[in-house]
Amino acid sequence: MDSLSTDRLHVWTPAEMLELVTADRAPAGEAFDYTDTNYLLLGLVIEQVRGQPVADVLRDGVLSG
Repeated sequence: MDSLSTDRLHVWTPAEMLELVTADRAPAGEAFDYTDTNYLLLGLVIEQVRGQPVADVLRDGVLSG
């Protein structure tokens, strides 16, 4: 996590962000942590299926109205 504070201008890839997710979580019912990793994973799935960046898929297909 040191790189989060030392390089504030770094553009993080989804893979780099997923590497920051830790496996050492508290047992169920003992603590609460909120993350948006499912949205990150959904973006990766969309890119894999559509063959284009998720931003392009959203712009051209979802937000073009």
